[in-house]
Amino acid sequence: DGLVEAVVVGSKEKVYLHKAAALTGADIASAKVTAETAGTAVDLMFTEAGAKKMAKLSEDHADKPLALVVDGKVLAAPVIRAKLGATVRLTGFTVEEAAKLVKAIESR
Repeated sequence: DGLVEAVVVGSKEKVYLHKAAALTGADIASAKVTAETAGTAVDLMFTEAGAKKMAKLSEDHADKPLALVVDGKVLAAPVIRAKLGATVRLTGFTVEEAAKLVKAIESR
């Protein structure tokens, strides 16, 4: 149904992307790097419209991967385990990866 195969950068994990993004940089109000005990995370804060889109997206795609695409590359594809809303924390990044992601989001 119009899906495009892609590979997560730095892995052999395949994901299948819709041609149009469900969320874009315009839906993100801000992004910041956050230190955690287990590593580095990125906190995303969505606009009001973005939060509504994320909530619907997370309901419609529960237990499926959600691809995080920056500059045409899939940087991560975490599996959605719960309904998401106005703020999302993405974990498992190195400091460099997190900083690059935040910079890419902020330059939108």
